[in-house]
Amino acid sequence: MSNWLIAIAVTLLVGGLATVYFHLVQRRRDETRAGITALSGVSWRSFIHMVLDALGRRGFTRLIDEDNSGDDQDFVLVRDQERWLLSCKHGSAFVLGRLTVNELARAIQLKDAAGAFLVTQGRISDEVRPVAALQRIELLDGPALWPQLRDFLPAQQLAAIRDQAARLARQRILLSWLAALLAGVATWLA
Repeated sequence: MSNWLIAIAVTLLVGGLATVYFHLVQRRRDETRAGITALSGVSWRSFIHMVLDALGRRGFTRLIDEDNSGDDQDFVLVRDQERWLLSCKHGSAFVLGRLTVNELARAIQLKDAAGAFLVTQGRISDEVRPVAALQRIELLDGPALWPQLRDFLPAQQLAAIRDQAARLARQRILLSWLAALLAGVATWLA
């Protein structure tokens, strides 16, 4: 009789842990991955407006910088009479590293800015994160960028991304419960 109880406990433990993982962790990762792909598909102009709107929620406004009017990747922002720089790299293929952060740090000094934002749908290498923090550069890449910009996608597109992530989670949860059942049977047989 105790074999049945152990088998049921194993089934519930494996299935329950997998359900929590796939519902809470993996679903969020799937949504982020699909969201970054969607953000990579928008035009440069739409992307930069999303970024500016997201930073606007945090109190930043764009300052039209006559000296830099031809540059369509870098912007000057203002919040509480402090100047901040915004550098955007559009595209998910980017892996930004030390050179990009160092250039932005020099621009902060040259423009006497309080700090800067480096934004990309791609990735920023982990090795430059401590350097960027010391230079007051906030890094917004893939997973950090998605929560900032998801509300600016069309509602229909955002709903489709969330539905797809939920569907994948349900499929994985079902498969995990089948695996849990097999683990329970194997425990009972052993």
